[in-house]
Amino acid sequence: MKWFTSLRRDERGSLPMALMVVTVGLAMSATLTPVVVRQFDATKFLDARNTALNAAQTGMDVMMARVRAAANEKLEGLLESLPPCVLRGDQEVPGATEQLLYHVTVEYRDQDGVKLPDCPVNNVPTTALVTSIGYGDKNAGRCPSRPLTQDNRPCRTLTATYVFSTSNTNIPGGNIRIDATTLSSQQCIDADTTAKTPARGQRVRMKNCSGGSTQQFGYTADLYLKLIYSESLAAPYGMCLDVLPAHNAGNNNYLQFDFCPQNRTSRFQWSLDGSSRFKSTRDNNGTPVVESSNCLSLDNPNTANSLLVIGNCTTTSNRNIWRSSTGVGAGMAGDSTAQLVNYEQFSRCLDVTNQSVTSGYMIAWFCKQDPGGVVDWNQRWVHPVPSLPETFKKGPILVTTGSGQTPPNTTFCLRSPLSAASTAYTTVVNCTSAAARTADDVQWTVYHDTGIYASSYRIEDEAGFCLTPTSQRVTPRDTHSDGTSKVKVAVCNSSELQKWNAPPNIKKPTPLTDLNER
Repeated sequence: MKWFTSLRRDERGSLPMALMVVTVGLAMSATLTPVVVRQFDATKFLDARNTALNAAQTGMDVMMARVRAAANEKLEGLLESLPPCVLRGDQEVPGATEQLLYHVTVEYRDQDGVKLPDCPVNNVPTTALVTSIGYGDKNAGRCPSRPLTQDNRPCRTLTATYVFSTSNTNIPGGNIRIDATTLSSQQCIDADTTAKTPARGQRVRMKNCSGGSTQQFGYTADLYLKLIYSESLAAPYGMCLDVLPAHNAGNNNYLQFDFCPQNRTSRFQWSLDGSSRFKSTRDNNGTPVVESSNCLSLDNPNTANSLLVIGNCTTTSNRNIWRSSTGVGAGMAGDSTAQLVNYEQFSRCLDVTNQSVTSGYMIAWFCKQDPGGVVDWNQRWVHPVPSLPETFKKGPILVTTGSGQTPPNTTFCLRSPLSAASTAYTTVVNCTSAAARTADDVQWTVYHDTGIYASSYRIEDEAGFCLTPTSQRVTPRDTHSDGTSKVKVAVCNSSELQKWNAPPNIKKPTPLTDLNER
């Protein structure tokens, strides 16, 4: 029997190797210790910065909640309830040791971006610049700005602009000029005061058209002529043009400012007729009645600084014919009055040129107005209107002549040239028969909100072109003899010229914009 023995290895090098490993390990541990410490400190600092950011966001949210809460039960803003310009707080996080300390300042500004001097404010702001500083762990580092505490804390600063939704939001405003004058400069209605909110009874005058804030008027959905951005604590709905005490031609009935009423009031309403004259309105047992013989007029035409009065309605270009810029507004025109209002040219409606069905082009003319919602036939277009959940509806767009027209009481269809050529325009064609209303060149697809801004509120023909007025921004302009745009079709795009009867807030801007970290 043969015995086997285990193999024996030479282990004489094991001890030096072990000593070397221990030595290297000790050396590396000494080297890595500050790295680990630094990583711990860095992690702690990052946690503190995250806490600071959360605190800054919390401060921003608290301030915005205070701003939005400054309203009554009808969600109408209350100027006196706006929050103060400085807000401090410490929001504890349930179930955590984290504290969200913040310091928020708000700077209220007017429509020109100028800081309002008072806080709380006495005038309606247009925007507010909000700055929120959040603070982290006091042991994690130093904050360069410490209005809240003298502790060494890391901080994060957020800035944002809050856009107030006022009664002027939907009307950018514009000037209203007299059609003709022998003076060297065009003449526009002017508030004739440097006060943001004119005094009640302040008379208005004609002055050189300047585009300044004293000449920015809006034609509201209530048919008021309102000075844009004239709201204040005393005049929460702004200041509107009125004649006190009564609407009577002559007798020195000068046009002046009065508080815009909250509820629709006849005496503040102005209808715009087919000759572009503003006619006054009176109340008849709760029914508004247009005063056909009382028109907004110059007291002294062709004279500098002329006052405005209620005068007779004899059509006179230098006395009572008015030309409103596109930003003045469309009044109550829209689907409810069967008018098609252009979005960019906000006071212009699709119009049968000169009430002639043989015209070689349609125009975008001043939207005609009447408190009863019944306007001249050449702006009343019976058009497809999609009903929710529909986003579009297809069919002809119809206009019917008046009894005194040639031919009388006859239905015409809006006709597309089915071409985007520069000299191709929309016209109208007789379509009294059902067959005539099915032709390709009178078929239109009317879009409402599609969920996509570019394609919403367009009117497309069968060739895929979009209804549009010619631009007032290009040179040379392609316009009618009075300077209003011709109407044609063009390659569809996201242009606001191609949007019709769109809600004024179609862009749906977020109230909080330009959110940045500083």
